[in-house]
Amino acid sequence: MKLKANVGRVIIQADNETTSSQLVIPEAFKKYQDRGTVISVGDGRRHIDGKVYPIEAREGDRVVFRKDVAIPLDFNGARVFSVEAEGIIAFMVNDEFAAN
Repeated sequence: MKLKANVGRVIIQADNETTSSQLVIPEAFKKYQDRGTVISVGDGRRHIDGKVYPIEAREGDRVVFRKDVAIPLDFNGARVFSVEAEGIIAFMVNDEFAAN
C-alpha cells in the first residue's frame, strides 16, 4: 500500500535522529522543526478562481518542515507526517540548505 497526499499537502518521511549533516540546530528549536524526504505530493491548491496551483515540492526532495503544523502518521512502522505545502521551511541539496 502507498500513501497519496491530498490536495495541498505533502507526505514526508522523517529522518532518523542521527544524521551526517553539518547543520547544527539549537535544542530549543528541535521540537518545532524536523527533516525528511517527501514521499508523496498532492495535486495542489484550488484557488477561488478555479485554477489549481501546483505544489513546488516533488517526491524525493529533502526538506526541513515545521512539526507544529504536521500531522503525525504511523504507516507500515515508519514515522511519516502529513504537512501542508506551506509547512515546508526549506529544501536541502546534499544535506545543505539551498535557495530553491
